[in-house]
Amino acid sequence: MKNFGKHILLALLTTTAISFSFAQVQWQNEYIYSNHAVNNTVENARTTIETSDGGYLIGGIAEKSPRVAYMAKVDANGDSLWTRYYGTTYGNFNNLAKLYRDNNNDLFGVFETGYGRLTFVKLNETNGDTISKFYGPMGPASGYSYLAHTQLANGDYVLSYTQSSASIVKRFTPGSITGVWTHDYAGEVIAVTSIIQDGSDVVMSGYAGADWWMFDLAVTKLAASDGTVHWTKKYKRNALWKDQRVGMVKNGTGDYLVASSWSQNNILYPSVIRVASNNGDSLSISILTTHNGNAINFGFCDDLVPFANGFVAAGEIDQDFDDVTSAPQNCAQMALFCINDNGQIMNAYAINQVGPYYNGSIYTGSHCWGLACIPTSDNQVLVVGKGNYLAESGGWISAFGDAYLAKISPETLGLNENSELAGLTAWPNPSNGKVHISVSKRIEKITIFNQLGAQVFESNPSSMYTEIDLSATPGIYFYHVYGKDASGSGKLIIH
Repeated sequence: MKNFGKHILLALLTTTAISFSFAQVQWQNEYIYSNHAVNNTVENARTTIETSDGGYLIGGIAEKSPRVAYMAKVDANGDSLWTRYYGTTYGNFNNLAKLYRDNNNDLFGVFETGYGRLTFVKLNETNGDTISKFYGPMGPASGYSYLAHTQLANGDYVLSYTQSSASIVKRFTPGSITGVWTHDYAGEVIAVTSIIQDGSDVVMSGYAGADWWMFDLAVTKLAASDGTVHWTKKYKRNALWKDQRVGMVKNGTGDYLVASSWSQNNILYPSVIRVASNNGDSLSISILTTHNGNAINFGFCDDLVPFANGFVAAGEIDQDFDDVTSAPQNCAQMALFCINDNGQIMNAYAINQVGPYYNGSIYTGSHCWGLACIPTSDNQVLVVGKGNYLAESGGWISAFGDAYLAKISPETLGLNENSELAGLTAWPNPSNGKVHISVSKRIEKITIFNQLGAQVFESNPSSMYTEIDLSATPGIYFYHVYGKDASGSGKLIIH
């Protein structure tokens, strides 16, 4: 902690009153995929992805006694089209932890099983059928869950999962269950919840043990080739309990932005910390303590992805009233946070809690939170997560959880998709792969990110014009162009 104390004194601490407009929520829907046969169900929507026809796939856990993995299709308005359950396929799946597109733009799901092995399943996005599969590394039969992965340019994966009180990180090749290398955090009680590639390195964020609910943030940078650790830093009280993601991205200056929560006066607030890429030193921190003119009782940022001229993060805001009805109650609401390139929280949106509440009120301990978010092709943001509610049945109060999805058109202040960089133009857009980018002055740097927040391209053309080619990997991308004194950004659609 000595290094942390030295550098946090240099941090810019911000406590910002954030405005809120509920009209920015385009639609929000609750989906029940369980039979609610047991108390304390864990149903959620853990992951989402946009489909080629403008709809969305969501996936997670359904409480069917036993728990099973599911994937569901909704249209552009959030209306349900179909649902698939994967309870007995390839070994009794109990969770669809992640939907993603691989380097070939094929749709895959990361499925957890009850016996300690992840299965990567190639899926048909039109009907949810399984096409093929390969296994991930074997973990212990209990105390084991998927946390994060990234795919390297050569097709290998770097994967993290928990093992009791520690996290294991492995690099492996599809088709081989033997890891290329393994990094074991045994004894540090750390969980790696986000992994990004940065050139020849991978950078991982997560949390280290502190006490039972307020963990310390941890960031590690290591070589992708052999797992050699360059540095590991811990930052006191900048994370929360297990199963929450500590999101991370690389910003335009090459530093890392890490989204989680920060403890002040024994309260956890949504926060983003900016750390130096060369050594992990803390450079600044933005802490959100109020929302809509009222104090936040608890909150966090979770998933973190590029959007417009900055980033967005899913998470949660708890306050003593409901944003929609203004009713006094301990109200936990799904949230979307808008973050600029420097790591400052610029705006936040709280989304109404869900479910039929006991006596019309939400009770302490019930939560609605965002687990993941993605930018959509129509310049909006999709937030997916879970709503908890309490219900009375036969004199008993039971806790249930349902999947939840919301589409938001955020007023993102400095994140708007416009440019201070004179003459910035990208054409054609949409494109079949080749895109021309030009500005009125010299381009110092261009970076391009995919929908998962991974950087897929970087160049320093030192000219007023350049051409890029993304034809090998169709999809939605976000570009950032930097001049000497200004920058601009936008979205690319590659067919």
